[in-house]
Amino acid sequence: MVDTPHPLPSDRALRTALPRVAQAPPRLGLGRIRGAASGLTWRRGLLGGVALLVVGFAAVKGYERVRPAPAAAPALQTVAVARRSIVESVALPGTAT
Repeated sequence: MVDTPHPLPSDRALRTALPRVAQAPPRLGLGRIRGAASGLTWRRGLLGGVALLVVGFAAVKGYERVRPAPAAAPALQTVAVARRSIVESVALPGTAT
């Protein structure tokens, strides 16, 4: 045993003497998540769905504005067909075998 000149302070005295330390925010437990989801009503769901549709429509229209549809292909030309003989000639130096 060790002799101490002063008596040890009690737990209560230590708690009041020490400065308070900031505590970390509580973690979200499963109960808190369920509690937050229980506030979701059908009106909020409908409003969220409408907002999602509006944002999606705006995104599609914005994409179409940035990337317009490709231009139409030029019109085809038609020509009358005539029967003719095809003659090909090749001129090469040397002999052909």
